[in-house]
Amino acid sequence: LAWMAAATLVLPEQPDFPRLGLLVFSLMVGSLGLVGALVVTRQPRNPIGWILWVAATMVTMATVGDFAVLAIDDAGRAPAGAIFLAWLSQLMLIPAMAGVIILVPLLFPDGRLLSPRWRWVVVLTVTSIGVSVIPDAFGPGPMAEYPTLDNPFGIEAAAAMTGIADAANALSV
Repeated sequence: LAWMAAATLVLPEQPDFPRLGLLVFSLMVGSLGLVGALVVTRQPRNPIGWILWVAATMVTMATVGDFAVLAIDDAGRAPAGAIFLAWLSQLMLIPAMAGVIILVPLLFPDGRLLSPRWRWVVVLTVTSIGVSVIPDAFGPGPMAEYPTLDNPFGIEAAAAMTGIADAANALSV
């Protein structure tokens, strides 16, 4: 949270994302992580606290990848650490949001499902999240979020997973 607030003051004003928007975003993610951490420290067996805390951490990691763009030189090269950071950041946002939007309401307030009949929703959500991340994680060529950088972990066989990931995303929505 502190680095995001500091970035609000340090980064130049972006026309598509003003400083006020970054500050509000920082406060939202920070409050998500704070509530998650409070629940985890008081009730460590309640999965809601873990979901909120991990989601806030993943969203923070997703925004850190934007700093990787600053490391790209005029020739389109970037240090290995920046490329890894960009790769990692593109994998974090969708699982974090899906966890908060789908899993938290299912488990609220005590961390248990209303009935065992809801397990299929949890299984479908977790499976579709896992399948939807595979093409971004291992797809060859340029990364979706950072088209000037090639995927360092690209595998040709993962390109075939794009259709399966699209189907999984369509089922989960």
